[in-house]
Amino acid sequence: MQDKFLCFIHVIKAGGTTLHYIFRNNFGKNHITPYPSQSDHLKLFNADHLKKLIKKYPKLKSIGGHATRTFMGYEDVVTKPIFYFTFLRNPIQRSLSGYNHVTNLLNIKMSFDEFCETPRQINMMTQQYGGSQDFAQAKENLEKHYGFIGLIEKYDESMILLKHYLKPTDLDIRYERKNEAVSNKPYLKYKDLSQDQKKKLEQINSQDIELYDYAVNKIVPKYFDNYPGDLEKDVVEYKEQNKKYKFPLLKTYFLLANKTYFRKLIEPGIYSGL
Repeated sequence: MQDKFLCFIHVIKAGGTTLHYIFRNNFGKNHITPYPSQSDHLKLFNADHLKKLIKKYPKLKSIGGHATRTFMGYEDVVTKPIFYFTFLRNPIQRSLSGYNHVTNLLNIKMSFDEFCETPRQINMMTQQYGGSQDFAQAKENLEKHYGFIGLIEKYDESMILLKHYLKPTDLDIRYERKNEAVSNKPYLKYKDLSQDQKKKLEQINSQDIELYDYAVNKIVPKYFDNYPGDLEKDVVEYKEQNKKYKFPLLKTYFLLANKTYFRKLIEPGIYSGL
C-alpha cells in the first residue's frame, strides 16, 4: 500500500546510489532517476518534465536524483501527497569525496584549488536545498517540506527510520552497498591538505557546515526521538540481514536494462518536448 508519491533529493556524494538500488528493488521501473541533461547537471527536473514522465509511466511511484527539488511545483502535477526526503553528509567529507570522484573515477584533470573555485562546489547542499547560497532559505525548506532527513554517518539507523516514517508504504530496505569508490589512484584525505587548503575547503562550505550542524542538532533528533521501537536492537538485526544480502541478480539486470532504455529512448523526448 502506498498513499504517498516519493521524491528523493539526492545531494552529490551523499550515499544516494545505494538508496536508488533499494527503491528500484521495491518499485521496479516505477522508480525513476531523471537527469535533464547529462552534460549539464545544473539543469533541474521541473514540473513539466514530471508531467511528461507520468504520461510515460502512469504507475510512477517515486523519483529521485541530483536534479530534483522541493520548489519545482511537483504538487501541481502529482495527485498524491509528496513525501520529500534526503540524506545529509558532513560537508567537508562530502566535498573531498566529490573531488576524489571527479579526479580518480572520472579522470578529470583538476587541482584541488581549481575544484574549490568551481561555482557549483560552493555551498552545494545549501544551493540544492534552498535554490541559492542563502542558509535561511535552505533551513526553512528542510524544516517545512521534508518528511524525513537522514544522515550518511548513521546510514543504517536512518534507513530504519525512513521505513518507519514512510508507512503505510511497505519498503524492503535490505541492501548491498553500491558506488563505493574503487580506484588505483591515491585518494586525497583531509590530513593531506595544507592549512590554506583546509581553510579554503571550510570557506566554500561555510553555509553547508552551518546547515548541516543545524539539521544534526535541531531537525534530525526528532526522527530518533519519535521512533516507537528499540532502534539500537533494530539496527543490530538490520546489519545482520545486510551482511549476506545481495540484490536479486536477474531483477538487477532487468532494472539496469530498463534504466538504459529510459535514458536513451524515453528521457530525451521528455526534455525536448516530444
